[in-house]
Amino acid sequence: GSLAHKLRELRESAKAPCDLLISLVPQQDATEQYDGGVKEVLKLIDILILSEVEAKGMTKYHQRANDINGNQEVEDHVAAFFASHTSLLVVVTLGVEGAVALQGGKVVHRQRTYRRDHPIDPTGAGDSFSAGFLFKYVANGADDNAIAEGMRFGCAVASNNVMIQGASIPASKSSIESTLALI
Repeated sequence: GSLAHKLRELRESAKAPCDLLISLVPQQDATEQYDGGVKEVLKLIDILILSEVEAKGMTKYHQRANDINGNQEVEDHVAAFFASHTSLLVVVTLGVEGAVALQGGKVVHRQRTYRRDHPIDPTGAGDSFSAGFLFKYVANGADDNAIAEGMRFGCAVASNNVMIQGASIPASKSSIESTLALI
């Protein structure tokens, strides 16, 4: 589709492969079909950030009735689904459980979050995580440590997001720093 075409143009216009980092944060498909062209662009992006619901839908994960492993089974399924895209970093947000980063068919980092006792509004928590993750990931040079730092910062930003009514008021720098000390 047109997204794949635009991404190819971006890739071709970069002077060097390291001059461009493309991330994609799709929204949940209310039809649960996940056929909007996301799979078509996987080879053209560097980072895919999904909620757990989006990851399950895109990979056609169906929980077994006797599943006692919960997130571990989901992580294994999602990792296997994206394993052939060896350079693609897939980050799956897991709500109050934090987030997991997958690459080359395996888990490369798990990050717990600071669990809030009385969250006010979860609206925008995933987007806040994505912004925080990408900010720190790029700031840390997109290396292995950058994944851990990005996920830690993303979880701190999202944890603060749920304590504010509405998604348009960002958390303060000091509240994010305080949360970082707890995770």
